[in-house]
Amino acid sequence: MEDKDIIQQEENKVQDFITKIESGNTTTDNSRNNQEAIRKFLMDQRLRYADAANRASKISPYSYEYAEHSQTMNDIKASISNLATQKTALLQAQGSFISDYENGLISKANSLEEGGNKYADAFTGKMPLEIDQAGNILFDNKGKKEPLQGYINYTMKDYSTAQNILDMSNKVYQAGKQMNPQLQQLITASIKEQLAKGGRNTLMSLWTDNLVPGLDYKSIDKSYFKPENTEQLFNLTVDKLSNGIAQVSNEGYNAKEAEKARKAAARSGGRSTSSGTPRTATQGATNTTGIWDKKSPALVNALKTKSTVAIPVKGAKGEFLRWRADGSEIVVVDAGRNPIKDEQGRLTTFKTPEEAAIYAGYLK
Repeated sequence: MEDKDIIQQEENKVQDFITKIESGNTTTDNSRNNQEAIRKFLMDQRLRYADAANRASKISPYSYEYAEHSQTMNDIKASISNLATQKTALLQAQGSFISDYENGLISKANSLEEGGNKYADAFTGKMPLEIDQAGNILFDNKGKKEPLQGYINYTMKDYSTAQNILDMSNKVYQAGKQMNPQLQQLITASIKEQLAKGGRNTLMSLWTDNLVPGLDYKSIDKSYFKPENTEQLFNLTVDKLSNGIAQVSNEGYNAKEAEKARKAAARSGGRSTSSGTPRTATQGATNTTGIWDKKSPALVNALKTKSTVAIPVKGAKGEFLRWRADGSEIVVVDAGRNPIKDEQGRLTTFKTPEEAAIYAGYLK
């Protein structure tokens, strides 16, 4: 049976039990047997108590035998009292389990433990129980007698640790910095601290409950989930999360650089300076017969003779494009007061007529 089928089977057990609760019928074969086990224990203890009391009444209260009978009676009273406490704890644990299930708080990791989800079996009446001489409730888990206390701490979905990791990932993305060894070392240490706090239950939840991208129990060998392999699972989880956050950090850096370039382009109206060729430049339009020259014959003629020409630039009031008479470069100047400068404080210049035409809006 595949893991997903096991998980679904365990969820069906609980859902079926909840349906019975809602209908007022929680009786199953095992629950009847469990009630009978408790009834039989109490009856046996009362008989033992009566026998010890009867024997003690016939001998001297100062004798050794009387002390033994007295101790037996005290032990029986203690066991009955303990059973009452255990029954209350069982009902409370059962109620908490059903409530946690309905609220989606129980981890799927419980179903992947060896032997399946023993908690679902115990709290839905599908697992037999016994009572020991001290009045302790023991679940019969496929021949192994296990105390009730071991069934109270089932694995919950660790939303808290998952959120801390996601917050860490978001923080490095927003910082927009490339990952470096020092930063990754700090991140790895923080991840280790988070995982160590939660222990094995946190590791199991992160891998099975789809809380953090990149961690999926179906992608790794099931042997990692054995209790004896917790250290290997811990190291694997640290590596996965650390490398994943490093990738997110680099993505944040790339996104930040792209945004800076977009803003720079927006400020210059999509223009290019002498530092590079504009993205909208048409390949092959490097002479007066290219696409751009069809947009403005007047500009083409002026450029052919290398005479000085001024053309208004679209969207920039008072800004003109000038081709120097010596043909060295095109310079943008403001017809008002100040030259138009780039981010480095230099005049906006163009090395080719094509760039000038793009700047002026004659060529796209």
